[in-house]
Amino acid sequence: MKNIEKKEETKKNYTPFKIIAVMALIFVVMACFVKSAYFQDGQYLESSSSTLFGIGGLVGYAIPMMFYHFGLQTVFLLSVGGLYGILSRTSGYKAIVDKIGKWVEKHKVVAVLVISLIFALLTSIINDVTILFLFIPFAISVLTKGKVDKIVAFCTTFGSIFVGMVGPTIAGYGVGDLYEAMNVDYGSNRLVQILVLMIAYALLNLFSIMRVKNQGRKAELVEDTYEVEEKSNKISAVPIMVLVLAILATFIGFGLSKYVFDKSSPMLILGLTFVFTYLVFFVLYFWLSKAENKRKWPLIVGLVSLVFIILLGYVNWSQVTESTIFTDYNNWLTKEVTITVEETSDLGVTTEVQKPILGYLIGSTSEFGNLGIYVAIIYVVLFAIFIGLSCKFNFNEILSYFFDGAKRIAGPVAIFLFAKIITVCSSGVPIINNMVYKLTNITSEFNVYILILVALVGIILSGDISFFVAHVGTYLGTIYAGNASTAALIVSTIFGYGQFILPTGILLLAGLSYCKIGYGEWFKYIWKYLLGLLAILVILFLIF
Repeated sequence: MKNIEKKEETKKNYTPFKIIAVMALIFVVMACFVKSAYFQDGQYLESSSSTLFGIGGLVGYAIPMMFYHFGLQTVFLLSVGGLYGILSRTSGYKAIVDKIGKWVEKHKVVAVLVISLIFALLTSIINDVTILFLFIPFAISVLTKGKVDKIVAFCTTFGSIFVGMVGPTIAGYGVGDLYEAMNVDYGSNRLVQILVLMIAYALLNLFSIMRVKNQGRKAELVEDTYEVEEKSNKISAVPIMVLVLAILATFIGFGLSKYVFDKSSPMLILGLTFVFTYLVFFVLYFWLSKAENKRKWPLIVGLVSLVFIILLGYVNWSQVTESTIFTDYNNWLTKEVTITVEETSDLGVTTEVQKPILGYLIGSTSEFGNLGIYVAIIYVVLFAIFIGLSCKFNFNEILSYFFDGAKRIAGPVAIFLFAKIITVCSSGVPIINNMVYKLTNITSEFNVYILILVALVGIILSGDISFFVAHVGTYLGTIYAGNASTAALIVSTIFGYGQFILPTGILLLAGLSYCKIGYGEWFKYIWKYLLGLLAILVILFLIF
């Protein structure tokens, strides 16, 4: 019996790779018959002959470009696995998961609704959905401890991310590029997008709640990837608090410099801020070290701080709040925190020059709200190391647990990366331009159904809204200038909708692999939801 179950599990794990391989071969065949095309200065230019892309194109072009464009996302996902590899060895983290899991078991419906809402809302306002993988292992572990069915667990995490992509309210991955390319004000559809988000969320969780009620105690659970034997080392608060307060001190220093001392002596202010924060730290340390929960609170402080920094870094707060505070903070940190040094010119003249000491150390970086994913990698790895030090693991143990955690998530990460092969293929051999041009010229009038089909073709052949926009965004904005707002709404919504089922859905395939769910099993569950949601979306598109 165990061998049968093991074979079935292996089959499910390999299914996403088979789907990706089939889609790649379909693309190769299509490239032989569909000519590449380009839009240049508003003109449609079609190649004189088809492209013989072939297997050589997949190996020689697509795979190297796949690593070039999406290598950092892959490293980030592996670093998240490494972080959880360390956390799972700590008794404090296990105690947190067990305690929340027991609450979830008693209040499954409430837990599903709350966790789903968090993922959906975060997705609708965050710049890069890949960042949300940071929270998924924790959420899956909690839902597994709470004995929540694996399909419901998938819907509550990955499915809710798709919901947020259906209704991007503030930002959304690639959606800003779409609206800019189509020359549409992003806020013009905000009320409709909020309505779409609410409908998609309510409908998905209606199905989840019905399944929770019907499954009862017979629920098939997700195998917890990070269920390992923890170590019972004593916890020290010092390392994690050093890191947290060092980061906190820069914010306090900025506040003092800008709003209290009016930019005077920022370097001195930063130094005084560090002294103040570390005094606070030692008070907290000696007070909390006597508490009963001393095994948990350093981990809680570290994890909450990491979540806080990630949310600051990847939600476009300047757009949400119409404030320049994070731009000002970045300029202060990298340009205004200076030291005075003497420099001698070639002519022997000595002058005093202000050098941005932190700017040299940190380098060129964007403000909070628009950080690159490489910054998230740095933060995740730093917190992983400092949490390991807080739990008094030696350096070899930290490395061992980190790489073990990365290895445990390597399968889904590999699927995530290789699913991008269609994206880079469509970029190098843009047959998508040809197909979109032919579809939009079926009729000279704006047609909701044709535009839905265009978006579906776009996600199948690109799998990534940013790449789709780079190819045809300006073209769609030009031909649908009179209905550009509705057109942008349809394209962005259908791209999110397609994530639920289409075989080039990068998050879908990686998530199914993580939760050990077969593609057929998922389709059997979700098709009714998709039909209902599509009917509602079509009605909304026709109205607005």
